[in-house]
Amino acid sequence: MLRKIIFLFSISLFLACCMQDKFNPTKDINVITREQGSGTRGAFMDIFKLELKGKNLKKDLITKQASVENNANTIIQTVKNDKHAIGYVSLGSANKDIKILKVDNIYPDIENIQNGKYTVVRNFSVIVNKSEHDNPLFNHFISFIFSNQGQEIIKKNSYIPIPNQFFSNYPTQKVKGKLIIGGSSSVSPLMEKIIEEYCKVNKDVKIELQISDSTIGITKTAEKVYNLGLASRSLKDEEKANLEEIRIALDPIVLIVNKENTTESLTKNEIKNIYLGNIKKWIEVTEK
Repeated sequence: MLRKIIFLFSISLFLACCMQDKFNPTKDINVITREQGSGTRGAFMDIFKLELKGKNLKKDLITKQASVENNANTIIQTVKNDKHAIGYVSLGSANKDIKILKVDNIYPDIENIQNGKYTVVRNFSVIVNKSEHDNPLFNHFISFIFSNQGQEIIKKNSYIPIPNQFFSNYPTQKVKGKLIIGGSSSVSPLMEKIIEEYCKVNKDVKIELQISDSTIGITKTAEKVYNLGLASRSLKDEEKANLEEIRIALDPIVLIVNKENTTESLTKNEIKNIYLGNIKKWIEVTEK
């Protein structure tokens, strides 16, 4: 009899452990967001109306229960390890370790982004201090971004190029020197690819890439610490003095969950209410 009791207890314990290892829609949604100053967070808040704006008033409405991560990679890693988490990252940062959700039953592929059906999209921009226009190396590098070669790099890395006639075709003259570029951790993977290809043909140029967030990129460009800033949000009015914002690509923001999560699509309203803290459990969006 004792053996039977022990056996049944062991089976129950085993089944309980198995259930813990699987996605359970009755569990709380573990909300993950980016840090204050992140361009991705700013764009996400704008798209889903998660900021209360008024005269001399801006209030962040994202739930205080959300876990805060300071870059896309840590959000992906957290979602990979948490079956009940939800986060958001740039499409270019996403990988096979996580699951990308549809929004309003629209998947964020190139066709749906180009035809405007997928609407959770923001700009990737470079931030230019106007004084840098006198820097021949800076102008050479910017021209490369908007050359045929630069546009191909953008396309190959799953971003949508933005037509731009501001700069002439990529010049072929030899250049040398050093540039410091920094800012948004979302734009950085794309810029890393651009720098890699640029330096292959300009071997006397050294480019240092510093990864942080959009606000730091904008601030250090204004302070002339960076030759070029990276931002995934627009310049605020108070940041526009002596700075220019030039769009280099469209980037979809994607909602990501653990691969074992059975959810396939969320509406924009559901996403907003998850991040407001009004929808707390997965069962509220999985049983439709």
